[in-house]
Amino acid sequence: MQDLLKQHFDRADLDIRKQISGYSRFMDQKVTPDVLSFIADCVVNFLGGKDAGTTFVVGDIWEFSYFVKNTMAVFGKPSPENKTAGSEYDKFIAQPLKTLAFAKVLGENKVGRKNTYTVLRSDILEFISQNERNAWRFLVIYKERFIHVINSGYGLDLSTNTSFDELKEVIRKR
Repeated sequence: MQDLLKQHFDRADLDIRKQISGYSRFMDQKVTPDVLSFIADCVVNFLGGKDAGTTFVVGDIWEFSYFVKNTMAVFGKPSPENKTAGSEYDKFIAQPLKTLAFAKVLGENKVGRKNTYTVLRSDILEFISQNERNAWRFLVIYKERFIHVINSGYGLDLSTNTSFDELKEVIRKR
Protein backbone atom coordinates (compact mmCIF):
# COMPACT_ATOMS: atom_id res chain seq x y z
CA MET A 1 0.00 0.00 0.00
CA GLN A 2 2.91 2.32 0.64
CA ASP A 3 3.82 2.21 -3.07
CA LEU A 4 0.19 2.92 -3.98
CA LEU A 5 0.17 5.96 -1.67
CA LYS A 6 3.41 7.24 -3.18
CA GLN A 7 2.02 6.77 -6.70
CA HIS A 8 -1.16 8.59 -5.71
CA PHE A 9 0.75 11.56 -4.32
CA ASP A 10 3.08 11.63 -7.32
CA ARG A 11 -0.02 12.32 -9.44
CA ALA A 12 -1.92 14.53 -6.98
CA ASP A 13 -1.40 18.26 -7.30
CA LEU A 14 -0.70 19.49 -3.75
CA ASP A 15 0.36 23.01 -4.72
CA ILE A 16 -1.64 25.38 -2.49
CA ARG A 17 -1.12 28.17 -5.04
CA LYS A 18 -3.41 26.30 -7.44
CA GLN A 19 -6.21 25.80 -4.96
CA ILE A 20 -9.24 28.05 -4.76
CA SER A 21 -8.70 31.27 -2.85
CA GLY A 22 -8.70 30.78 0.90
CA TYR A 23 -8.12 27.02 0.62
CA SER A 24 -4.92 26.47 2.53
CA ARG A 25 -6.23 23.85 4.97
CA PHE A 26 -4.03 21.01 3.84
CA MET A 27 -3.56 20.11 7.51
CA ASP A 28 -5.07 21.20 10.82
CA GLN A 29 -4.91 20.57 14.56
CA LYS A 30 -7.55 17.80 14.65
CA VAL A 31 -5.82 15.79 11.92
CA THR A 32 -4.02 13.20 14.00
CA PRO A 33 -3.75 9.50 13.10
CA ASP A 34 -6.44 8.43 15.59
CA VAL A 35 -8.96 11.06 14.51
CA LEU A 36 -8.21 10.69 10.79
CA SER A 37 -8.63 6.92 10.98
CA PHE A 38 -11.86 7.28 12.95
CA ILE A 39 -13.42 9.82 10.57
CA ALA A 40 -12.37 7.72 7.55
CA ASP A 41 -13.99 4.72 9.24
CA CYS A 42 -17.18 6.72 9.81
CA VAL A 43 -17.29 7.75 6.14
CA VAL A 44 -16.72 4.16 4.97
CA ASN A 45 -19.48 2.91 7.28
CA PHE A 46 -21.84 5.78 6.43
CA LEU A 47 -21.51 5.09 2.72
CA GLY A 48 -21.67 1.32 3.29
CA GLY A 49 -21.50 0.24 -0.33
CA LYS A 50 -23.49 3.15 -1.79
CA ASP A 51 -22.62 4.38 -5.27
CA ALA A 52 -19.14 5.84 -5.69
CA GLY A 53 -20.72 9.20 -6.60
CA THR A 54 -22.74 9.46 -3.39
CA THR A 55 -22.26 12.84 -1.75
CA PHE A 56 -22.28 13.61 1.94
CA VAL A 57 -21.75 16.60 4.23
CA VAL A 58 -20.30 17.03 7.72
CA GLY A 59 -23.81 16.86 9.18
CA ASP A 60 -24.40 13.41 7.70
CA ILE A 61 -21.42 12.02 9.60
CA TRP A 62 -22.29 13.99 12.74
CA GLU A 63 -25.81 12.52 12.88
CA PHE A 64 -24.73 9.00 11.88
CA SER A 65 -25.43 6.58 14.78
CA TYR A 66 -22.07 4.85 14.30
CA PHE A 67 -20.29 8.20 14.81
CA VAL A 68 -22.43 9.15 17.82
CA LYS A 69 -21.85 5.83 19.62
CA ASN A 70 -18.14 5.47 18.85
CA THR A 71 -17.13 9.08 19.48
CA MET A 72 -18.27 8.76 23.06
CA ALA A 73 -16.77 5.26 23.50
CA VAL A 74 -13.40 5.82 21.78
CA PHE A 75 -12.68 9.46 22.56
CA GLY A 76 -14.64 9.91 25.79
CA LYS A 77 -16.32 13.00 24.40
CA PRO A 78 -19.81 14.22 25.26
CA SER A 79 -22.59 13.09 22.97
CA PRO A 80 -22.52 14.68 19.52
CA GLU A 81 -26.26 15.11 20.03
CA ASN A 82 -25.48 17.63 22.79
CA LYS A 83 -26.00 21.04 21.17
CA THR A 84 -23.38 22.72 23.41
CA ALA A 85 -20.63 20.59 21.83
CA GLY A 86 -21.31 21.98 18.35
CA SER A 87 -18.07 23.80 17.56
CA GLU A 88 -15.98 20.91 18.90
CA TYR A 89 -17.61 18.37 16.61
CA ASP A 90 -17.66 20.61 13.59
CA LYS A 91 -13.85 20.82 13.69
CA PHE A 92 -13.48 17.17 14.71
CA ILE A 93 -15.22 16.05 11.51
CA ALA A 94 -14.52 18.88 9.06
CA GLN A 95 -10.75 19.17 9.50
CA PRO A 96 -9.98 15.53 8.59
CA LEU A 97 -12.41 15.74 5.66
CA LYS A 98 -10.63 18.88 4.41
CA THR A 99 -7.27 17.11 4.62
CA LEU A 100 -8.63 14.09 2.74
CA ALA A 101 -10.04 16.43 0.10
CA PHE A 102 -6.77 18.32 -0.28
CA ALA A 103 -4.99 14.95 -0.57
CA LYS A 104 -7.40 14.02 -3.40
CA VAL A 105 -8.84 11.05 -1.51
CA LEU A 106 -12.19 12.86 -1.35
CA GLY A 107 -13.69 15.28 -3.82
CA GLU A 108 -15.05 18.52 -2.36
CA ASN A 109 -17.57 20.97 -3.78
CA LYS A 110 -19.28 24.00 -2.32
CA VAL A 111 -23.08 23.80 -2.55
CA GLY A 112 -24.59 26.90 -1.04
CA ARG A 113 -22.84 27.33 2.29
CA LYS A 114 -21.99 23.64 2.72
CA ASN A 115 -19.05 21.60 1.52
CA THR A 116 -20.15 18.34 -0.05
CA TYR A 117 -17.81 15.39 -0.35
CA THR A 118 -17.53 12.34 -2.60
CA VAL A 119 -15.03 9.51 -2.44
CA LEU A 120 -12.36 9.63 -5.15
CA ARG A 121 -10.08 6.89 -3.80
CA SER A 122 -12.04 4.29 -1.84
CA ASP A 123 -8.96 2.05 -1.61
CA ILE A 124 -6.97 4.72 0.21
CA LEU A 125 -9.93 5.77 2.38
CA GLU A 126 -10.48 2.16 3.45
CA PHE A 127 -6.76 1.71 4.18
CA ILE A 128 -6.81 4.79 6.44
CA SER A 129 -10.01 3.62 8.14
CA GLN A 130 -8.54 0.28 9.20
CA ASN A 131 -6.33 1.55 12.03
CA GLU A 132 -4.26 4.45 13.37
CA ARG A 133 -1.03 2.96 12.05
CA ASN A 134 -2.35 3.09 8.47
CA ALA A 135 -3.54 6.66 9.01
CA TRP A 136 -0.07 7.50 10.33
CA ARG A 137 1.55 5.94 7.22
CA PHE A 138 -0.78 7.97 5.00
CA LEU A 139 0.02 11.20 6.88
CA VAL A 140 3.80 10.63 6.71
CA ILE A 141 3.77 10.14 2.94
CA TYR A 142 1.26 12.98 2.46
CA LYS A 143 3.34 15.44 4.51
CA GLU A 144 6.60 14.38 2.85
CA ARG A 145 5.06 14.96 -0.57
CA PHE A 146 3.56 18.29 0.49
CA ILE A 147 6.91 19.49 1.87
CA HIS A 148 8.60 18.43 -1.37
CA VAL A 149 6.06 20.50 -3.35
CA ILE A 150 6.61 23.52 -1.09
CA ASN A 151 10.40 23.20 -1.15
CA SER A 152 10.56 22.93 -4.94
CA GLY A 153 7.65 25.25 -5.80
CA TYR A 154 8.55 28.09 -3.46
CA GLY A 155 12.31 27.59 -3.39
CA LEU A 156 12.19 27.11 0.38
CA ASP A 157 13.70 24.60 2.75
CA LEU A 158 11.06 23.89 5.39
CA SER A 159 13.63 22.33 7.68
CA THR A 160 14.50 25.84 8.89
CA ASN A 161 12.38 28.25 10.96
CA THR A 162 13.23 31.11 8.59
CA SER A 163 11.78 29.31 5.58
CA PHE A 164 8.70 28.32 7.57
CA ASP A 165 8.09 31.98 8.46
CA GLU A 166 8.63 32.93 4.80
CA LEU A 167 6.09 30.31 3.75
CA LYS A 168 3.50 31.64 6.21
CA GLU A 169 4.05 35.11 4.73
CA VAL A 170 3.60 33.84 1.16
CA ILE A 171 0.37 32.07 2.13
CA ARG A 172 -0.93 35.09 4.02
CA LYS A 173 -0.41 37.33 0.97
CA ARG A 174 -2.37 34.92 -1.23
